[in-house]
Amino acid sequence: MPQMKMSVSHSLDVDDARDRVKNLFNRFKSQVDYTINGVRQSWVDNTAHFSLYIMGFFVEGNLYVEPTMVRLEAAFPFAALPFKSKVKRDIEESARELLGRQAVAQIPFRLA
Repeated sequence: MPQMKMSVSHSLDVDDARDRVKNLFNRFKSQVDYTINGVRQSWVDNTAHFSLYIMGFFVEGNLYVEPTMVRLEAAFPFAALPFKSKVKRDIEESARELLGRQAVAQIPFRLA
């Protein structure tokens, strides 16, 4: 299964960044024009394991809140590859709003 990797730098303290990122999937879900269901997150310290369905496709991965960046690594289904760039763009927009514009100016999201 292809991997989707994203990272964004931030200038927040780790606790503030983590608290904001905990709302990433809910914000993402409320802003897109496609179906997102079954959002689950479990946090241990500054790492979250998450899973959700995007347009009916199961996606799961980990989210890491680090001192200067937030990283997302997820398994993205082959069948959903045509939507990968749109999902990336939408997550990036949600992250900008949560972490602040200056947080994403230094290192934009990368999609691997």
